[in-house]
Amino acid sequence: MATLRPELTPEHRGLFRDFVRLVYEMDQCRFVRRYREQDHTVACRVDDDGEATTTAPDYDWDDFRSFMTIFRKVGIAVNEPTYLSKIYNLMGRYASDALRQRLGTDRKQVMAMLNGSWTGMQVGGTIDGQEVTFATGELLDMVTNGMIFHEDPDHRKAVEMFAKSPRWNYLWPTIHFKIMPIKRAAVMLFRYLWQDGILSDADYPEEWQSLKRAWEASKNNSATP
Repeated sequence: MATLRPELTPEHRGLFRDFVRLVYEMDQCRFVRRYREQDHTVACRVDDDGEATTTAPDYDWDDFRSFMTIFRKVGIAVNEPTYLSKIYNLMGRYASDALRQRLGTDRKQVMAMLNGSWTGMQVGGTIDGQEVTFATGELLDMVTNGMIFHEDPDHRKAVEMFAKSPRWNYLWPTIHFKIMPIKRAAVMLFRYLWQDGILSDADYPEEWQSLKRAWEASKNNSATP
């Protein structure tokens, strides 16, 4: 027997609408559009003279900082009502049995991405003559609280260390192994909210609604003999 689903309260509808708006803005911002087109390969080549050359993606710092002002509300700031784990938990209250089971299956990996136990890789360096390593969660904390939104003195030495190396050295692992997995999880919830009928088309950004209508019209036209 299917579980009876409660009616969505106005307050929770507002939270879900804020969440999907932020996710859509994040997905459509210039940094992400360019990210999709870039080659993200990091490679080292040694020429005939024995000189090593490293090629790596060049991420626009201004675009990245602009993107982070949105991402922070979804993937970093635990006190924000749109923080991913809060939306994740709230969805379970209104989800169908099938979606609730899917959320339960995904939960462990999603929480690991948010809380830092899933790191992807580590980056090493030297501070005060000591070898140090940074997991991707620590790199995100440094970028967020030591560079972009704050200048936390706890991160000052790490910021100074990474300032001596190319920016991709810390941005590439942070973006690739931490930020983008969280963003993909947010996009997944964006889709689930609509597919499961928790939200309707009218709850989504108008630009998304227009694109959806255009896609449906194109699909119907292609099906017409």
